[in-house]
Amino acid sequence: MSTKATLALALVRSHVQLLPAQHRVLSLEACAKHAHADAYLNSLPFAILSHTGVPAATVDPAMVYANDAALRLFKYSESEFIGMPSRLTARPEDRDARAGAMRGVGSSGFSVGYSGKRVAKDGTEFMIEQAVLWNVVGDSGVVGQAAALVGVKE
Repeated sequence: MSTKATLALALVRSHVQLLPAQHRVLSLEACAKHAHADAYLNSLPFAILSHTGVPAATVDPAMVYANDAALRLFKYSESEFIGMPSRLTARPEDRDARAGAMRGVGSSGFSVGYSGKRVAKDGTEFMIEQAVLWNVVGDSGVVGQAAALVGVKE
């Protein structure tokens, strides 16, 4: 299994394990109907993205996963987006609020209903609404954080 497919499966499993059923936007059952988890996440109509670590413990988390909807929304190619500091998804004046929300997820495990401003590569601003945020858990504990951007207002 590729690194991307392994990470995609970890995103789905962590989501299902951490979030109460009424707040889940991903499912292992739907994932099982696809060839692999990455294919499942790319079939979704909303953005799924993930970065390394937790902002409180990681100096500058970097993007490690983005489904096709996320790449279209942020207007980056996969090679440009993966490895980019995740703080660059928000304008400088919005980064403290973004980091605070992610620190909160680091403590609680997940958050439902998050809203915040983001910026695409070309400078286009958009508002994410009703986002679901969660910690990505691996064998060694929390390895990153993920977001499902369920609502976007451009």
